[in-house]
Amino acid sequence: MTPIPNFLAGERDRGDDQRDDTPSAPSAPGRGSLDASDASARDSAARLTILLVEDDSALTEPWSGSLRFAGYECEIAPDAPTALAILADETQRIAIMIADLDLAGSDGAALIRTARDMPRYSTLPVIITSGDETQSAYERACHAGMDAYLVKPVATPTLLRTIARWTRAKSG
Repeated sequence: MTPIPNFLAGERDRGDDQRDDTPSAPSAPGRGSLDASDASARDSAARLTILLVEDDSALTEPWSGSLRFAGYECEIAPDAPTALAILADETQRIAIMIADLDLAGSDGAALIRTARDMPRYSTLPVIITSGDETQSAYERACHAGMDAYLVKPVATPTLLRTIARWTRAKSG
């Protein structure tokens, strides 16, 4: 299988903001500091609610903490059925969904398609995270309707910049 090109996978982040097409040592999930360069991500948060669909608690804990620190509200779903229940809740106002493509016992692509069938979430920005950087995984996510694809491990600043980009795109 051919790995997806860097421009399709999202930026690989080594935590030092140097990017190129060469493989780098992976940074630990949730690592990376928030600094002045991430101020726009923090400013755009404005208490927006993010639905984080991830079955690995080693990722959900640091990511949700970082999202809350950046000013976002965060709903966590460990699987697709829980995510769909949150989306169906009329009291929820989800601004963006971050979902693992390969959830244990469910399919992230099917989750996106089902969410897109809900009238109020038909244009919901969806960021896919996956450890699978193959072209077939990327295409599966594209066909489901994802807006961005980030290859794990994803450093916190990269995640926050991607969220800010898509929340601005939706509001602007």
